[in-house]
Amino acid sequence: MTEMDHEFARNELYLLGRCGYSVDDIREGRFVLFAHAAGSGKMHYDPHMWGDRTYLTAHKYVSEQFDNLIEGAVIDVQFILGETLAPEQSERFYDIVRDINDEDTGGDQV
Repeated sequence: MTEMDHEFARNELYLLGRCGYSVDDIREGRFVLFAHAAGSGKMHYDPHMWGDRTYLTAHKYVSEQFDNLIEGAVIDVQFILGETLAPEQSERFYDIVRDINDEDTGGDQV
């Protein structure tokens, strides 16, 4: 890197740090922007900006476990907090089972 590149990087770190990003996270390349899937427009880098237990817990968990998560995993806050014994399963698995049952019964099962 040239001296100009180093100066640019220092400036970027400063500005991102002033915006609330962790300089350590930036240096390590860890950025988790968490957003409402329904598109409400809310998106935060800092888990504490959510203002509620559910998004705070889920955001922190995803940030800490990001490399270990499986695509499409359910982030079950009650399980993470130890309030339930087993994590919830994704609705997609119930849809698959229902589709298989419908095929086996000709779709007449209620």
